[in-house]
This record gives sequence, structure tokens and C-alpha cells, in this order.
Amino acid sequence: MTIAVTGSGGQLGSELCRRLGSRAVALDLPEFDLTDEDRTLQILTSLCPRAVINTAAYTQVDRAEDQAELCWQINSAGVSHIAAACRELDVPLVQISTDYVFGGAPYLGRAYREDDEPNPRGVYAQSKLGGENEAAACAKHIIVRTCGLYGQQGPKTPAGNFVDTMLRLARQGKPLRVVAD
Repeated sequence: MTIAVTGSGGQLGSELCRRLGSRAVALDLPEFDLTDEDRTLQILTSLCPRAVINTAAYTQVDRAEDQAELCWQINSAGVSHIAAACRELDVPLVQISTDYVFGGAPYLGRAYREDDEPNPRGVYAQSKLGGENEAAACAKHIIVRTCGLYGQQGPKTPAGNFVDTMLRLARQGKPLRVVAD
């Protein structure tokens, strides 16, 4: 059973590939550019995977405001290209998203549910919700919203996940300011 994992050089994608072992087909830049619609379709149809897990994403939340077009190309249009291939192949798409789609909605005193109303604020959150909508156009889809990742860095992951950042700041003796939601 072949499972295509996009964004395989990142933190989540590399870990999924490691865990899936020989069942995983690792897809990442430069060979796999999900913003290239024709090439995305060509690669995925040639692989004939049993499923696609899309971990590829533009994740630099603060920079997204200045790089809005690139953010939307990766997080929304790119998902549309993958979803189109999944529809053609009639295979499931697992789309990794974020709790940022709730963007400052009041804390409900419980975990968010899939039927809670999104309220994305900022380019990153809006583009990720756009990607969810594109994934939902695929009859066989699952959307996973995560609030953060931690673990070993992937080979193409820029240093700076939450744990690494906290450790770096602690070593520097700087005060730690963390959102407490």
C-alpha cells in the first residue's frame, strides 16, 4: 500500500515517512512542487498511491502577511491541485491544517470540535481555511487541525519549533512570553 506524503522534508512529513517505512513515497521540493498543477497531477497519477497525506505548507505565520501570494499558492491553490489528483485517482486526501482557522474565537472551555465556526484572522489562517475548503472538494478527505508540532526536525525544516525556541530563549536568559490559551 503506497501512501504519498507531501512535504516529506519537513518535521511532520519526515516523521510520517519514517513511521510508514516502505509504504511511504516521500514528495518534496524541488521535485514535487504542489503549486505546479500539471506536474502535481502527473506525479501523483504516475504513483497511483492508495492515499495522499499533505503535510506541505507555508507555515511562517508572521511572514505570511508580507508573502500573501506565496502563502495562498501553497496553502490553498496547492491543496486544490492535490485534491484534483485525488479525485481523479479516487483516493483519500488527508489534509493537515491548524487551529489558527479559529483565529481568536473565544476560548470555549473545551477542545474545538469540527462543527465549531472558523474565524480565521490573518493571511496564514485564511489560506489554511482555504486549503481545508479545497480538500473538502475531494469526496474522500480527512482534515486534521493541529495546534502545534514538536519533535525532531525534518531535513528541510528551519530550526525553530516551539520546544527549540523555548530552549534557546532559556539558554539566553531571556524572559519567556508564551500564549496561555
